[in-house]
Amino acid sequence: MSSDSNPVHDPDLLTSHLLEQEFKDLWKLGWSQDEKTVDLFQKGIEFLLTSLEGLSESQIKKTYEAWQEIPYIFEWAVDWWSCKDAIQRIRAIRDRFFSLRPAITGRVPDTEVNSYLREATRCYLYGFSQASIALSRAAMEVGLNKHLEKALSAVPSLKLNEKIRQAEQWKLLSGAMCEFARDVSKAAGRVLHQRPAPEKLAFNTLIRARAVLMELYTK
Repeated sequence: MSSDSNPVHDPDLLTSHLLEQEFKDLWKLGWSQDEKTVDLFQKGIEFLLTSLEGLSESQIKKTYEAWQEIPYIFEWAVDWWSCKDAIQRIRAIRDRFFSLRPAITGRVPDTEVNSYLREATRCYLYGFSQASIALSRAAMEVGLNKHLEKALSAVPSLKLNEKIRQAEQWKLLSGAMCEFARDVSKAAGRVLHQRPAPEKLAFNTLIRARAVLMELYTK
C-alpha cells in the first residue's frame, strides 16, 4: 500500500483474514505473561462460556458463581469470546453467502413466510444446520398453507406430505417441486429424530424450500 493511499478504501484492510490475525495479535499484546498461563486462562473462559449454551455438568455452577463475583472481568470475557467467535465465523459465512442466488418471485411472499425463510438462510450462513432445516420446512409449510387455504377455502389439518399431495392435485406445484417439497420434509424429519445434519443437507434443504416457494408465489 502506498503512503499516499487512503486506508479506508484499501480492500486489503477489510478482509476477514486480517481481522482474525489482528484479533490474535491484540490478544498477545494484551497478555505479556507466561504463554502457558495465558493459554489456560483463554481455554478456561471458552470452556465456561460454551458450557452456558447447553446442558453442563454440576461443577460449572461453582465456576460461574466465581466469575459473577468479578462482574467487570466477566463482562470483558463475554465480550472477548463473542468477538472471537464472530470473527472466526466470517470467512465461512462469506463462502456460504456466495453459494446463494436471489429467489425471484412474481409477487412478494407473506411476511410470515419471508420471516421464516430469512431466519433459515441466516442459520445456514452462520453454520446452524439443524435450525436452518427446521426453519426451511416451516417457511415452506406456511407458504403451502396460504395457497391451500385459497384453493380449499380452509387450511387442511393434514400432515405435511399430505399437504404436498394436495398442492400437486390442485396444480399449485409441479411434480418436480413436489419432489423438492418431500425432500424438505424428509430432512426436517431427520432433524426431529435427533440425527445431526451436515452442512450440505442444510444447503440442499434451503435451496429446495426456496424453489418450492418461488413456484408457489410465481403462479
